[in-house]
Amino acid sequence: MGKRGQYILFAFLALLALATDRASKVVIFRFMEGRSGTPLEVIPGFFSITHSFNTGIAFGMFQNAPSFMLYIPVIVVICVIIFFFLQTQAQDGASAIQLAALGLMLGGAIGNLYDRIVSGRVYDFLLFQAGKYSWPDFNFADIYVVIGAILLGIVLIKDSADER
Repeated sequence: MGKRGQYILFAFLALLALATDRASKVVIFRFMEGRSGTPLEVIPGFFSITHSFNTGIAFGMFQNAPSFMLYIPVIVVICVIIFFFLQTQAQDGASAIQLAALGLMLGGAIGNLYDRIVSGRVYDFLLFQAGKYSWPDFNFADIYVVIGAILLGIVLIKDSADER
């Protein structure tokens, strides 16, 4: 794939991640708005759709921090993702997996940054639980960031092993 194709794939995946994150948040927010905080059990005891807001960062940490202070780490991450993409383009280009990883992480990071800028909080609505244990609520932007990070980790480990 040529450099132009790589730019297009990177931008397409970032925009796709951002668009699906925004669309899911709008649809679920409108659907859940009238439920007065009552979760919708999709798979009883395992998966629910909720209506929650995170004013902190990952896993609800730093809930009482001023909103503008939470912009900084996300903006830094966005800059690092773009820098890493541009570095791969300055060298031999990137693999499709690297492009997917970076595009998904960029789209997810921008999706949550958009929420934070517009409303001072991030809308989360996916809740997984097992008995009395539950994972903190999250959204599609979080999924994209995690999948992108896992893919990037795989590529870096593979590249490191190939260099030996």
